[in-house]
Amino acid sequence: MDNNIIKEFFDNPYSEEYIKYCNALIRQNVTAISVSCKLLEDFIMHNINDGGTELVDDIIFRCRELMRGAVFGDLLSAKSSDMIYVSTDVFVGEFVAGCREVLGDKVAVSVAEKSGSFVKTDETVLRYLLLEFIRNVSVSGNLPLEMLVGSTYSENGNARIYISVKPDDADCGRTSEIPGGEDVLRLLSEKIGVTCMWEDDSFVVEFSEMKDYIDPVLRCRPYFPSDGTFSAYSIMLSGMINNDEQIF
Repeated sequence: MDNNIIKEFFDNPYSEEYIKYCNALIRQNVTAISVSCKLLEDFIMHNINDGGTELVDDIIFRCRELMRGAVFGDLLSAKSSDMIYVSTDVFVGEFVAGCREVLGDKVAVSVAEKSGSFVKTDETVLRYLLLEFIRNVSVSGNLPLEMLVGSTYSENGNARIYISVKPDDADCGRTSEIPGGEDVLRLLSEKIGVTCMWEDDSFVVEFSEMKDYIDPVLRCRPYFPSDGTFSAYSIMLSGMINNDEQIF
């Protein structure tokens, strides 16, 4: 689909109101379903000897898919972003911790390097931009065996955050600019005024607005997921396909 058509749809005020209405319904019902699943899981664990929680897991998996759609609807239809100056080092550390919590030992995720830079961005949009990239790589059939996340500077002095992936096929999901799902990635990058690119087998996000130093009080705004089941990392990274084509 043409990128301009998608952008026009999300910029339409009528679309925004309709998306808000639909997303409210999704969140309301997903919350109710997940509570019921928790009760069902407790019943199964206490009354069925062989466990049998596969059905509950599948229901939660479907709920996460619904929540993922609701979140992207909100992000793409929002008229403005909550832009603040963020420590790239703090953000990278939080991002790596969130990925590790969901991916476990399926993928080795670690911090590659730190730049000590401060960039102006919307952390929520940036978080989903990077998570969407990881998910696109998995959807292409090659879940990375290792991911290195770091912050650095470009040759022209702009701050960067990058994800270096090492799957079985280093070119999985790659296009001439950004891998898989480029429409969503481009729209998210436009929201926060960043440039996305492939460079040396790494997905790079480059920032135009930055500072060398900011007040320590403003250096970080920690990410606190309201519910681990539907945190940003859970809805984006759970249920991906590994290299043996097994969903986890």
